[in-house]
Amino acid sequence: MPEMLSAEGKSAASESLGRGVIAIVITGVVLGLAHNQMGRAGKPPRGLTWIAEKKDIVELENLPGASGAEERSTSPAAVDLDDPLGGVVAAEGGASLPEIPDLGQPIEVKVSVVKAFFDAGAALIVDSRDAEDFAQGHIPGALNLPYEQAASDPARLEALDPGGRPLIIYCGGGTCEASMRLAEALLYQAGKRRVLVYEGGWPEWTERGYPVEKGTPR
Repeated sequence: MPEMLSAEGKSAASESLGRGVIAIVITGVVLGLAHNQMGRAGKPPRGLTWIAEKKDIVELENLPGASGAEERSTSPAAVDLDDPLGGVVAAEGGASLPEIPDLGQPIEVKVSVVKAFFDAGAALIVDSRDAEDFAQGHIPGALNLPYEQAASDPARLEALDPGGRPLIIYCGGGTCEASMRLAEALLYQAGKRRVLVYEGGWPEWTERGYPVEKGTPR
């Protein structure tokens, strides 16, 4: 009997210890999530953007006064270098490009806007996919800056100079979040302005039959 009681006592102690460990783990997770959420609410936001978190991104076409761009721009626009915001003005006889406000947060743009800025050479387009995918095909003239490399080498973010033009970031489309993460890093860490996210990305661009380029990153 004493041996049986001892075994039962050990089992009860073991169960109690297991419940205690689980309680500690749950408490740690809750505190970690709360701390991370406080960091994300700061200015600039810090902490992790969770995969399950819904991205709160403003769409250019939903902004007051925004006007859509034509699917194909036939006449390029000029960049007004005297404008401290790098405002884009219409070239003589050409259609104007949509005005890009400085909201201090990423702005989502559709393929029509990307194509218009591409045709006009009025934006710096950045491919946030890895170098291998970039070499197999990318938007002509795009700069390759994988998010993972930028995160480990913040100096690359600082050195990126759009020349007063908006930045358009894209990746593999669909569930790819590299473009959004890179856009946030450019805005909140490197202090860049007017950063646009093209969520349709490379798949949509190629589906439209738009120009492509192959080769290693420059």
